[in-house]
Amino acid sequence: MMEGPSLYFKGRHMIAKSDGVTVELETLPAIDALPKNTTEIHFYTERCEYKLRENAKPQMRDMQPPEIEAVLRFLRKVSAFGCGLFRRHV
Repeated sequence: MMEGPSLYFKGRHMIAKSDGVTVELETLPAIDALPKNTTEIHFYTERCEYKLRENAKPQMRDMQPPEIEAVLRFLRKVSAFGCGLFRRHV
């Protein structure tokens, strides 16, 4: 059984998974609608868990619908382009 799209980011480690494609990076790429000071993301469609932490905040918060949509768009690009999406950053 294939997992749903997911994105985990904390510090200098990001894992994005979508449609059997996995991409690991050391930084979070710019994703429209996410705060620029995002330091942690737990985005798991299978569990309906969509949380993020901003730089100075002690706790994670629920992501807003525009943020969720932006991450889903990003994950669709991951499944379409894989690591090729990030060639200019590697």
